[in-house]
Amino acid sequence: MDEYTNRELGILLKEIKTHLIGFSDTNKKEHEAIEKHVIKTNGRVKSLELWRSFILGGMGVIIFVIPYIIYQIMN
Repeated sequence: MDEYTNRELGILLKEIKTHLIGFSDTNKKEHEAIEKHVIKTNGRVKSLELWRSFILGGMGVIIFVIPYIIYQIMN
């Protein structure tokens, strides 16, 4: 088993700390990019959901209201 001196352990800990800071910086940048993309995508998803609601509403009118009106006219 290797025995490390306090000096060597200090150097290793500094290197680990440097790597962790680098990972933290990278993570912050990636998180910001993902957050911007999510905000942009949410707008598109909302518009598609709204479009779908209009289509379903129109189908509801066609399927239920128009036959009811025709039924009322025929009787």
